[in-house]
Amino acid sequence: MMKEMEKRQLITEHDLIVAAGPNSGNPHYNISGKGCQIKEGDIIQFDLWAKEKQKSAVFADISWAGVYSDKIPEQAEKCFTALISAREGALSLIRDELAAGKDLTGATVDRKARDIIISSGFEDGLKHRTGHGIDTELHGSGVNIDSVEFPDSRLILEGSCFSLEPGIYYSGFGMRTEIDVYIREGRAVVSGNPHERQISLLHCG
Repeated sequence: MMKEMEKRQLITEHDLIVAAGPNSGNPHYNISGKGCQIKEGDIIQFDLWAKEKQKSAVFADISWAGVYSDKIPEQAEKCFTALISAREGALSLIRDELAAGKDLTGATVDRKARDIIISSGFEDGLKHRTGHGIDTELHGSGVNIDSVEFPDSRLILEGSCFSLEPGIYYSGFGMRTEIDVYIREGRAVVSGNPHERQISLLHCG
């Protein structure tokens, strides 16, 4: 992944995350040594970020999850479905509240995503905030989607850019899915094709 970023002349700041098996259960996994051998049935988590080599360039940050198998384990499928529901539920809340002209904080959006994950039966897998501000720095100075680690009562304002990346993490495996949201003309804009956001858990076998 790092070689592909270099080939495209993109800046990443530090190593990207490619975590497999138990390492995918660590939201801040940092590759060391040779990493681990990928085994049949392992969850593989990709967390990729980069920006162009320009002073005013803004980062893009995205996460994909996959399973190294021809058959997706039932628990992994349920986990992924819960994350998609949490991510899209948080995005819908943002869009609805902005359309209604209401104030909305990062903490409120985080609680929405958490409530969906909890109602799906994965409360014990919640170990990370839902998102962070993004600008010319990967973790920017804007509003964070966070009601637990550093609860953010700041409002989501015009020009805000942030990630929505709900995750579920256990000792044996973990996963998250991530999109970036930009508030433009009072609307929440997500780059890419909306249908691509509904993609099933990737087969990596």
